[in-house]
Amino acid sequence: MILYKYYGYESGLAALKSQCLGFREPRNFNDPFELSALSHVSEGDADILEKVNEIRDSVVILSLTRTPLNPLMWAHYGDEHKGFVVGYKVDTGFFQDPEFSLVPIDEGDVFYTNTKTPLNVCKDKLHKTWLDTLGAFDSPQEKLEFNKLSRKLFLTKHSTWVYEEEVRVVKPKTSFFMTCADFQSHPFRSFNSLDNVPGLRIYHQQHTISEVYFGVRNPLLSEGNGSDELYELANRENWGLSKIVLDDKSWSLKSSVLDSAEMLAKI
Repeated sequence: MILYKYYGYESGLAALKSQCLGFREPRNFNDPFELSALSHVSEGDADILEKVNEIRDSVVILSLTRTPLNPLMWAHYGDEHKGFVVGYKVDTGFFQDPEFSLVPIDEGDVFYTNTKTPLNVCKDKLHKTWLDTLGAFDSPQEKLEFNKLSRKLFLTKHSTWVYEEEVRVVKPKTSFFMTCADFQSHPFRSFNSLDNVPGLRIYHQQHTISEVYFGVRNPLLSEGNGSDELYELANRENWGLSKIVLDDKSWSLKSSVLDSAEMLAKI
């Protein structure tokens, strides 16, 4: 299965050259309502809301999508059409293994709703859910209860975002039951943080790139731009290269295949 990630120009170049992926802390997402699906609590339940926020702050999230041809996504996340969309093969343990993800890719479809259901859960259950985000997976029944709450918290957004067709992977930020060295020892957990991008962690695991789409205004589509390193990499890794074009007969975007050898000839 292939899922897609929209990038700006500079961040897209970095992602293509490293073939790594970045996860974000939810409080650094562009939507201030992010992960607030469980915020509808009764008056006087501030301690419960605080526990919900602790759960939210204990994870990082990767956001992918099912389509590379969404005009709104290109405008919002593709650097006003100057960036890239990268198609990743997600049939690997990094995305799918529940040992390393609180929400694996196969369970990560975002649910869109117009309403917030009042939260009807005790603080003790929320506390256990918080512990589970830190690695304390216990009985199958407790894991089942955690999954129910986590899906509602991590995978619910307002219906205005339905155009994104979002699919998520949710990973724990750390573990209270492992040393930092042990946590970082496995490539599915090992990461670096970038000081200039708040809340972003770049995982060291490299991923198979299947498709790369250049935005309508992407500078690399111009000749004489010194892009030899990227095009040679695309040719070596056998990426399918396409450029996004406007459909003159509609308000839609479409793609046109680029020959990597042709792109190399521009250098």
